Amino acid sequence: LIILAGLFVVLRSRSSPPTAPSGMTTTGWHPRAWLPFLVILAALAAGTLIPSLHALANVNLALLAGLFAALLGVPGDVRERALARGAKTAGIIIFDLAGAGAFGGVIAASAFSTDVTALVAGYLPITLLPFVIAALVQAAQGSRVVTASVTATILATIPAVLVINPFSLVLMVSAGAFMFSYASDPFFWLLKQTTGDDFAAVVRNYTIPLSMAGLVTLAAALLIQAL
Repeated sequence: LIILAGLFVVLRSRSSPPTAPSGMTTTGWHPRAWLPFLVILAALAAGTLIPSLHALANVNLALLAGLFAALLGVPGDVRERALARGAKTAGIIIFDLAGAGAFGGVIAASAFSTDVTALVAGYLPITLLPFVIAALVQAAQGSRVVTASVTATILATIPAVLVINPFSLVLMVSAGAFMFSYASDPFFWLLKQTTGDDFAAVVRNYTIPLSMAGLVTLAAALLIQAL
């Protein structure tokens, strides 16, 4: 409801502030430039000091309020162009990350960790388990941020990984997150859109080098574990 109300206010606000004549520059205090920051600080302060407004102390809500303040502080035509250009570029990543996060949450809440542990127990050493889990999660949903978060959640339920050196454990998860950055990776499509390369070129210049970096990182993790 807050988001819908804010969007309604933004879209209804069509007035354009006066602009300086051509060839002139304005200096000094510009309240509109500081408005988003002041709104964020005011929301956090109100949520902290006033018990009935404690919801405003949520950082996400405060940032959202600052966003609406920033949108209201620019002319309507500029706002619409900025939203259109921003959504065209960032919208793909936002929706892909949201989908990846939801899918990662489902994986973490399932019996995935138990199944993978039972599957690799007789074939791979336990020291490779973090890498295998991270690589599988990365291949499934594509986002490296989600991969790291979900893999950490899964590994927390597996006591056997306590024998692994913590530094090696971090490197193994990182190595797994480098693997299989393919069609499910939102950054894959961002690179394709930005560079104009075809599918095969992005695989050749992004997926394969990143996987090689993952293997090098895995080798470093195993070396540290062996020392």
